[in-house]
Amino acid sequence: MKKYLKKYSRDIIIVIGSILLFWFLLQKILFIGVVEGPSMMPTLYNGDLIIGLRNTEIQKGDIIVFWRDGKLIVHRVIEMKNCLIITKGDNPRTNPAPDPPIRREQICAKILFWVPKGRILLDGLKILVMVLICYEIWIELQNFQKRKLKKKLTKNFSNNIMKLEVV
Repeated sequence: MKKYLKKYSRDIIIVIGSILLFWFLLQKILFIGVVEGPSMMPTLYNGDLIIGLRNTEIQKGDIIVFWRDGKLIVHRVIEMKNCLIITKGDNPRTNPAPDPPIRREQICAKILFWVPKGRILLDGLKILVMVLICYEIWIELQNFQKRKLKKKLTKNFSNNIMKLEVV
């Protein structure tokens, strides 16, 4: 076990560091989400992947993600009054009137771009990562079994040589 840790400690540190960096980016800088619902049609559709920037300046016309009643909402900024921001979904059927005003503290991110049907891409990436992890585990198990067999053969060979010398 110690040899394994010593041999792969650099790789383990790189993987953990990458995970922590990605987590930091998602928590402090980037926002990644998937649109659910028709309120932003025809701009955004159900299943579109959205990517936004946290803690950035917003202007009239920007699409933002904000918190309301414990839910994340994606709507467009239509008016800014002092410290209040008025939003509205792009779909006139589901959003005939503007939303109640929100405060800047409720804003989670400003959407920079989106990927149509991005949920499929996201699901595909998850599957790819899981397959790669399973493949890596399988390779490591194969290598472990080979090392174990080699050690056993070497031990048996050494014992046979010692027996030959004694005889």
